[in-house]
Amino acid sequence: MLYIVEYSLFFIFRAILFPLLFFIPLFLEEKGITGWRVGVLMGEASVVGLLLSFPSGILNDRVESKFLIIISLFLAGFFLIFFSYINSFILLIFLFMIFGVSRNLFQISFDSIFFKQIIRGQGSVQIGNYFLIFSIAVVIGFSFVVAFSNSRSFEELYFLAGIIYLISISLAWNLNLSGTERISVSEYKEDIKGGAFYFMAFVIFLFALHWGAEDTCYSLFLKHYLLLSKPLSALYMASEFVTFGASAYIIGILKDKYRLNLIWLFLSGIFISGLSLILKVNVNFAISISMRMLHGIGDGIVMVVIYYAISRKFNVKRIGGNLSIIIIILMSGSFFGSLIFSRIGKLYGYHFSFIISGIILLFLSFVLGCYQVFLKWNISNVELSSKFE
Repeated sequence: MLYIVEYSLFFIFRAILFPLLFFIPLFLEEKGITGWRVGVLMGEASVVGLLLSFPSGILNDRVESKFLIIISLFLAGFFLIFFSYINSFILLIFLFMIFGVSRNLFQISFDSIFFKQIIRGQGSVQIGNYFLIFSIAVVIGFSFVVAFSNSRSFEELYFLAGIIYLISISLAWNLNLSGTERISVSEYKEDIKGGAFYFMAFVIFLFALHWGAEDTCYSLFLKHYLLLSKPLSALYMASEFVTFGASAYIIGILKDKYRLNLIWLFLSGIFISGLSLILKVNVNFAISISMRMLHGIGDGIVMVVIYYAISRKFNVKRIGGNLSIIIIILMSGSFFGSLIFSRIGKLYGYHFSFIISGIILLFLSFVLGCYQVFLKWNISNVELSSKFE
């Protein structure tokens, strides 16, 4: 099946969200809001989504995701329209709370539909399709921003985006119903027990820290370090999603065809992401954008593995609540990354945020690789010794 309505709505939401999210720190700077206040607003959106993630997940198992998506689109449109013209930091705190709710509610609700209706029984191929469409949406979204920003202001751009979200509510009414079931909280606990889950949760948290650096520092890094214009900044950001979507799509196909090892795929993705974060800090535009594209390959690999693991580990009837737990972990990493790296960027230069977050990822991949080698060596020794007993 093509799932035209589902993917069209996903396409619209992502084509608008990510490019505008990228330019928020720059727009805030134009409003006179910089430094720690940018980190507070971006971090607030993350923490609000964080606090509401599990309730949103449970709601998606008990209430049709279709109706929750409609609510999220309305809130997103409300945020963008009022964000266009409000300059008061106090009022922006209220608005970014709404932004955090809408972004999180849409993500969990759409992913619930994705796992319940689309991915069932189709292996990792649909996961590759999911991230390919996500990437195409972001590239087209950035292209639109480039064309629009040449003659229009940020105010007009964000206002128009809010109107598009409100119009897209009509499309959401055509979503299929997923079915609901009343599930107790104790049933969710059964799915996340065990040391292996907690260890992987910590790894995912550390990986997501670099998203906080990207959320708060990227537009400012491109403006102040690479000295790029808005159109070139949009081109730079969109370039990653060409490789992100392509790598996710290819890995999605190859995973089922050749039974690729998930753990080593995951490690290689983290390593590539970390190395490219460091190497993109280069005043040479060609080198920096090439590393940006390499980063897309790493993140694409990691996200396919995470989504594939979700599809295999969790019961589809409880996927909303369980999925929200993974999103909580990812958003926690992004939130703390926003607070840490926005401050580092303001004090020492925005490029240092990427260098430090890249070092964290390289160290993480090294530790996990050593652990994996030791584990295999230990198992081999046990098997070898058993042959002589």
